[in-house]
Amino acid sequence: MHGVLNVGQDRPAKITLRVGVRSLPSEAEVTVTDVQLQPGATVTGWMPHTTELPWSAGVSEEAGMYPSANLVELDERVRAIEEDGTEDSTARSWAQEAQSTADQVQGEVDGLSSDVSDLQDDVSAVQDQLATVQDELTAMQSRLEAVEEFADRAEEGTGLRDITDLFPNISTNFGIYTERRGPFVALYVVAVDFGEGTYDEADVYPEGFRPSQTYYATVAEGIGSPELGLLTVWLHGRFRVTGPDGQFRLSALWVTEDDWPDTLPGDPA
Repeated sequence: MHGVLNVGQDRPAKITLRVGVRSLPSEAEVTVTDVQLQPGATVTGWMPHTTELPWSAGVSEEAGMYPSANLVELDERVRAIEEDGTEDSTARSWAQEAQSTADQVQGEVDGLSSDVSDLQDDVSAVQDQLATVQDELTAMQSRLEAVEEFADRAEEGTGLRDITDLFPNISTNFGIYTERRGPFVALYVVAVDFGEGTYDEADVYPEGFRPSQTYYATVAEGIGSPELGLLTVWLHGRFRVTGPDGQFRLSALWVTEDDWPDTLPGDPA
């Protein structure tokens, strides 16, 4: 806080300071710790003033560091310099150059900070992409392992399975057999009598062997003028035979989209 006192040639006997602050909290206290008086209209703050040189460290009249003059003459010199508007600009010029350099450096630092932030964003984006690719690779690896397992099982096949006992209320001298190799399923009906009328059982054909779409086949009983009938197998395992009466033979082949069965149905044939 700076102020100007016009006291002429007389020394002030008393100085009263009044501190005015806006929006000061009621519990706040203001303490004045020091007061510095300097001649002239230009205040130098806590830096040494020209009139204070006799009391500065290393400066004395005996050492010839300042011209012999009384305080009144020094004060007049200071006032003349202030009126001319001339002053030693070395320190101020150096401070301005230093501030300019500091501003330039700060600008470069801000620019580098922005570049670093952009790079961090790019790195985060790349990391997200890598995580996505890793997830896709993991999923592909899982599918590949499943395909390899399926291929191994498909190459071996299930072998011929006797599933006669899965079909209630039939009579036969031989039976009903099925086999799967890869996605292909074969059905063999050998001398089976499904009874009179329509034979219809839901969810009877085993999982892992069911057709990918409803399968139809014509069946015949007898030779010469055979009695015809219809076999239908649904993708959910429903099995239906409509006529003929008596025992007959049948072979069928379809494609399945079922997963490979964990447990094979029936018994080895």
